Amino acid sequence: MGDLGVDLCFGCADNPVESVLKLQGDGARVGRDGGDLGHVGRGIEAANRGCDLIGVRGGEEPRVVRDALRGTPFGHRNAYGASWQDSCDLPGGGHEGDQADGLNCLGDAIKGDRWGVSCAHGVKPSGTWVVLGASARTLVAMESCVTCASDLVCAVVGPTASGKSDLALEVACRLPGVLGAGGAGEIVSADALQLYRGMDVGTAKTPVNERRGIAHHQIDVLQVRDEASVAAYQRHARADVADIHARRGVAVVAGGSGLYQRALLDVIEFPGTDPVLRARLEEEAEGAAGSRGLHDRLKALDPVSATRIDPHNTRRIVRALEVIELTGRPYSSSMPRHEFVSPALMVALRRSTESLDARIDARTRAMMDGGLIEEVRALIDEGLREAKTASRATGYAQALAVIDGIMTEDEAVDSIALATRQLARRQVKWLRPDPRVHWLDVEEFASDDAVATRVVELAEREAEAALARS
Repeated sequence: MGDLGVDLCFGCADNPVESVLKLQGDGARVGRDGGDLGHVGRGIEAANRGCDLIGVRGGEEPRVVRDALRGTPFGHRNAYGASWQDSCDLPGGGHEGDQADGLNCLGDAIKGDRWGVSCAHGVKPSGTWVVLGASARTLVAMESCVTCASDLVCAVVGPTASGKSDLALEVACRLPGVLGAGGAGEIVSADALQLYRGMDVGTAKTPVNERRGIAHHQIDVLQVRDEASVAAYQRHARADVADIHARRGVAVVAGGSGLYQRALLDVIEFPGTDPVLRARLEEEAEGAAGSRGLHDRLKALDPVSATRIDPHNTRRIVRALEVIELTGRPYSSSMPRHEFVSPALMVALRRSTESLDARIDARTRAMMDGGLIEEVRALIDEGLREAKTASRATGYAQALAVIDGIMTEDEAVDSIALATRQLARRQVKWLRPDPRVHWLDVEEFASDDAVATRVVELAEREAEAALARS
């Protein structure tokens, strides 16, 4: 990384330099007068600046804010490069030559006699920030970069019923050979409902015998009584990707849950929770005002979030209000930027409204004929009725209504199809502002095989670009 030149000649008694920040790459975004260091997510007040060094003041002791090496600790030889701390051991055990130990936890601080920490992940890091202070030398953030083409993460997104699962399977079969991977392609689901074990028919989960021998992750990991957590999903799904890469395989992400996609792929940290506050908000949602009353409150506090969250989605409304009360900031301010945590490709399938609606109608009828009611009867014994999330999911809520004699099967089919069409519109709306998404108009291709070929071409091109940046 080079000598930081800590014997700085800038700063003065009235404007003291407390720490020194070395900037590399275009992602640092610290202006001459300070500003936001995006990967840290807090303001950096500039004391002065010289070349690519900036004196900073007015900040708390910085700490590691994310797992820059996707699970690889400093000192682990799988970091593919130099990892040094002036030949000193890391606190709590771990030396740069160790196989398994090292700095790998969010919140870790590097203290002691070392004057700097660096890691070359590949030929050189795509971006490294190191803060040096009188008593604390702490790694703040590092952009991860690819060391081989197969490190690229390929994500297949888009509205429900557009054909994501079949395309992801084909891409997972093809990409390892094209990208020179030593392992197989594996799929990481980004579908919030496919996390639930036993919810198969109603979530259009690909049957095991149709998965072509390809490993699937983040499917069937929760009981229906469990509450899904996007923060927990982020931890587990990123660990899955790291494990796939450790096996020299290719990770293909597939799913339509927008926030789950972003949690896995993007730079984002989730605010904490308060069980007492959440219970109070949930009780209010069950009261006279209902979810619409809470949504009206959200609209007053955070209009941006209110436009993004369905007035009937009690769980998301409660979470938004919880974050607002905990942080004093709009929930929308905690949404991720369009910035990948590691090199990735996002392709989205697009179909005409008429074609997509027809596919939704056909799939809904196939679900009902394929045993949705029987599936829900079995899940009742597992606690479906008491589950806050699963019992309200599209398809499952209607099936419960059929079982309870509130709806006929035909009415349930119509209700499910309508709700699914509305979901598809929201999914497209979620993705539309993201400039990184490569939209593929399926009907312009001669065949599904041609769509897969285009995705593979895009992945190969993006992997080459990522390697060049590294």
